[in-house]
Amino acid sequence: MMSMNAGRADRTKRTRRQVTRSSATALAGLALAACAGPGAGTQPPRTGTDAGRDVTLEAWVAAETRANWQKRALEDYNAGRPGAGLTVNWTKQATGAELMNKLVVTLAAGSGSPDMADVLINEMGKLLKTPSPPLEAFNDSLKGRDADFFKPSFVDPWTLNGKYYALGNELNVCLLAYRHDLFAQAGVTPPIRTWDEALDVGRKVTAIAPDGLFFVGTGPIGAFHMLAIQAGGGYLEKGSRLTINHQANVKAMQYLVDLTSRLKVATLESGSLRKESLNAGRVAADLGPSWKISGGIRADAPDTEGKWMVQPMPQWSATGTPVSTSQGGTGMAVLKESKFKDAAMDFIVWEHGTKAVLHDYDLRQVWPTYKKVYDDPRMTEPIPWFNNQKVGQLLRDAAQTMLPFHQGIWWPEISAAAGKHITAGIKGEKPVRQALDEAQNEAKLAIEAAGGRVDTDGRIL
Repeated sequence: MMSMNAGRADRTKRTRRQVTRSSATALAGLALAACAGPGAGTQPPRTGTDAGRDVTLEAWVAAETRANWQKRALEDYNAGRPGAGLTVNWTKQATGAELMNKLVVTLAAGSGSPDMADVLINEMGKLLKTPSPPLEAFNDSLKGRDADFFKPSFVDPWTLNGKYYALGNELNVCLLAYRHDLFAQAGVTPPIRTWDEALDVGRKVTAIAPDGLFFVGTGPIGAFHMLAIQAGGGYLEKGSRLTINHQANVKAMQYLVDLTSRLKVATLESGSLRKESLNAGRVAADLGPSWKISGGIRADAPDTEGKWMVQPMPQWSATGTPVSTSQGGTGMAVLKESKFKDAAMDFIVWEHGTKAVLHDYDLRQVWPTYKKVYDDPRMTEPIPWFNNQKVGQLLRDAAQTMLPFHQGIWWPEISAAAGKHITAGIKGEKPVRQALDEAQNEAKLAIEAAGGRVDTDGRIL
């Protein structure tokens, strides 16, 4: 059902292209309104409400699947509060990017925004550039329960200056999934402990699986970002210093170039090649979070059920504490202009911090960020997709070693500006160091063109 707020926004008759084109202008207007102070061209203040009162909330979501588990959680929420009848109208937007563009436009206009909204990790910067972000912070509502969650997937991607502006339920810790049947045919005994060992494994499996160990994406996220973070690099140090040409990033990119171009024991992603290869058994492994190695492969190659198993990410060194990282994520945010933000905050904190979060495990096999549910028997059940492997404990252990990565408010500019140079470097079209130096420089120019400042040491001022 179309929400009232969404209907009002749709009546503006903006096409998708028009919304996208106008978002930059709208964002500037949003920042200007924030600087102007209360009442400067905004709607009159709205009255808050107690969390337990009967209210109807409007929510914009990026995917039906994300709304489905929350609908079940809402039933539990109301059942535990006799007399409380919280209602939510869930409105699916075409894409996460379009949701954000539409949100920026409605916020700048001062009306038409929902009470709650999905915020993709790579889109969050668009809302946090303003002097006063238009989102409610969850810190007080969590009441010091931070330690109950795996923070790198729960709040870190949506955090600015210590304030949590959205909550994520998906534990996006990265693992290596492998075809146990292909490994056995190639004479490989898992686990693969180091990335150096992975080179030798790659040589063996190419005789069985000609596309090699796994597919390597060529953009700013994917295998390169995972390996770079794991090596101690990344694009931003603590969200405030640009480090695209960090030596750890050079190391990670050079490794992937060697893997794909020199040794040819992995393959660059291109079009539908990955899907075709997964179905034909031409690739022996995959790298990423559960939504990719479980959900993605299930969708692309359902006939491979039972042929996969998982292990932690290989390490850069055989000694020291193992580390992992995360990839992707969508958080649920509450808009400051919501008339019923108390009710929205209460529901979101409740659904993320109780067993209600297991509805998403039941529906999509999404492992949660809430630590306390890992004692639930479902979390240690054998998983048929993974050859009846008990994956829950492995995920829990890997999540304890998860390194956070900081996107900061300039991620949209950084990824757009640096992406083509990173792609060229991974493809071997230019030397790795040159590609990352050019990516660093162009990202700096993009940040400054968007109103930021970057000093000679890469610090964003």
